[in-house]
Amino acid sequence: MFIKICGITNVEDALLATALGADALGFILCPSRRQVSEKVVRDIVGQLPPDVMTVGVFRDVGRARVVETVNTIGLRAAQLHGGESPATTRWVADRVPVTIRALPAGSPDLLRFDEFGADLLLLDGPVPGSGEVFEAWSHEASVLPVAAEPLLRWCKARAAAGETWSGLHAMGTRQGEYVAGVLDEVRRSGPLTGGQLSDPRPRQGTWWGGRSDGRRALDWLFRIGEVGITRNERFEKRFLPLADLVPAEVLEQPTPTVEEAQRDLLEAAARAHGVGTAADLADYFRMRTTEARPRLAELVEADRLVEVRVEGWRDPAYRHPAVSLPRAVRTRALLSPFDPVVWFRPRAERLFGFRYRIEIYVPAPKREYGYYVLPFLLGDALVGRVDLKSDRATGRLLARGVFAEDGVDREHVAAELSAELDRLAAFLSLGEVAVGRRGNLASALRAARR
Repeated sequence: MFIKICGITNVEDALLATALGADALGFILCPSRRQVSEKVVRDIVGQLPPDVMTVGVFRDVGRARVVETVNTIGLRAAQLHGGESPATTRWVADRVPVTIRALPAGSPDLLRFDEFGADLLLLDGPVPGSGEVFEAWSHEASVLPVAAEPLLRWCKARAAAGETWSGLHAMGTRQGEYVAGVLDEVRRSGPLTGGQLSDPRPRQGTWWGGRSDGRRALDWLFRIGEVGITRNERFEKRFLPLADLVPAEVLEQPTPTVEEAQRDLLEAAARAHGVGTAADLADYFRMRTTEARPRLAELVEADRLVEVRVEGWRDPAYRHPAVSLPRAVRTRALLSPFDPVVWFRPRAERLFGFRYRIEIYVPAPKREYGYYVLPFLLGDALVGRVDLKSDRATGRLLARGVFAEDGVDREHVAAELSAELDRLAAFLSLGEVAVGRRGNLASALRAARR
């Protein structure tokens, strides 16, 4: 594991980070709440152990200035966090020891990363270099840059008016005194879990029906934006005031109109998709398609999107002007059922001919592929799927069912999937991958692992 800590501003933090095992330290040399001067960086670097990678973080700075700064201070790497082109990145890479290119999750540039000529890729949040994110209800419960908070206020207002799950709305409207008490306790004592409330009011039942009133009250307050969420080491929700997560300068920004917010969100969705129909882009932030269509027309009129036709698609589509077609797509990944590539099922079928359904809630005898099945992305195609289970008791990653899509080269897919399973097992700290006998790719995968 390689650990890099970014945003260092003083020598005490730098020495503490290295003592705790950090391999690299990042110094932000562009506008940011954690920006530091070149003089301070030079002083800190002079006191660090020689084996620590020191990284200057730049965003849309002239390429010559990047190289000059890195070499003058004596940094070991340049991290480019803005809209630097492949040509600019390659120019910098030829003149500094190590170049790191930061790209936001969902960026089409990820598919052509090789063109940048960088040594390392840093996968960042949707707004590169913001350094601050928070959990919010958008695509689903999602991690977003704090700068996006004003764009979601209309969603919170609609939830407060009843456009959410009926049980949550009932909690908020029928037990207002109790909910107000929960909010007051979070403000006084947060962060805390539902079980740590002084009056959690447990309920009888199973799964969702058995959630305590305290948990339901906290979920309601999160849904309407009164509280935020952090996660502990077991990924449990811990609730705290939203102001403890989102800076005051963001919370104090004027609230955009619904139309303004929807336009900005749809443009962000188009940037993440590259190209998509109105339904595709609307689903990304859970808008109604009927509301999205006029906003998309306005974005086209303002030259923020381009309306296009895609061969084989019935509906018109929209392309972000900054999207470019990669020369080749070189990628390999097992996708979560909630990955945006497959989350909106009609788009996955339209793009890849890949019909995908989560079968967790399907009785075992009626499942087609398995309980928790991950699609396998190879290049620009979904070529298979795997029913996976992490068996902690035996330290094994179980591939209980392995399936190839029609027309793929099964030996090639099996070899690539074998490597990806090894990578996933290592990530999960499991020592072995065990392949079952179910599925039309199982025998080829077992052969690839001999």
